[in-house]
Amino acid sequence: MTDRPSLTEALDFTQADLSENRAGRLTTSQYDRIRRAAVDVVLRYGLGVGMGAVVVVGLALPSLDGMNPFPVAVVVLSVLTALIGATLAVTTFRRAQADLSGGRAEAVTGVAYLGSKGRTFRIGEVDLFLGAHAKAAFVPGQTYTLYLSQHSRTPLSAEPVTAA
Repeated sequence: MTDRPSLTEALDFTQADLSENRAGRLTTSQYDRIRRAAVDVVLRYGLGVGMGAVVVVGLALPSLDGMNPFPVAVVVLSVLTALIGATLAVTTFRRAQADLSGGRAEAVTGVAYLGSKGRTFRIGEVDLFLGAHAKAAFVPGQTYTLYLSQHSRTPLSAEPVTAA
């Protein structure tokens, strides 16, 4: 038998957080978590991809004099990659801002599903991106109520559904 982490440990919430989420509200600690996650995404995608594209473009520009197709393709792909990264960063930031300025907790109830290779994880019809530790807290086939932030869809808390 394997030791499963508790839901509170795996998703980093307290019973007070769960109680507020049941009422449709986010707690101060959850606001902080959403803010940190948004900043992390902006830094990773926005700066990382943008800086990588600048470096690649900088390396390819000296070769563009003769219009060699390879450096041109590198420049175009780098710019497209930077645009995709920037779009992801801006979208994530806007969703987080919406949560931080009055977002609510939404409940989703459904059966936990873990794909055969462990990559796909879902509660009901909601696909989730959780780390291995958080996934391990859920028992596949069991029904849960999962509380998510309204706009960024950040998992906030969860509880198993017990038969009445």
